[in-house]
Amino acid sequence: MIALDVYSDRLIPEGKEQFYLPAVPTDMGNINVGDSVFVTSNNTVVVWNGSKWVENDSAGASVVRSGATSERPSGSSIYVGFQFFDTTLGKPIYANAISGNTVTWVDATGANV
Repeated sequence: MIALDVYSDRLIPEGKEQFYLPAVPTDMGNINVGDSVFVTSNNTVVVWNGSKWVENDSAGASVVRSGATSERPSGSSIYVGFQFFDTTLGKPIYANAISGNTVTWVDATGANV
């Protein structure tokens, strides 16, 4: 059964908790798989998957989504298709291939960047 969280207008599974915190919690005392946190410092929702906090797209909760070319995330924390806004290039780029921690990035035209 799905319940409406009246504070965020998000549907969350009945019996699951949603917390409103300034940062992702590190004390996992009463957190269960499926519990979510609305992180007020960056207005994102993250979900505990049993081993780490993930955003709705399954990327790690601490993954940087924009920054300079040197700040691009590694392959261990993202997936093929992951979008990153490269402020050095001034455009969004996408993870096209991942091998270990090495990521091949492309722009919207498919050109390597």
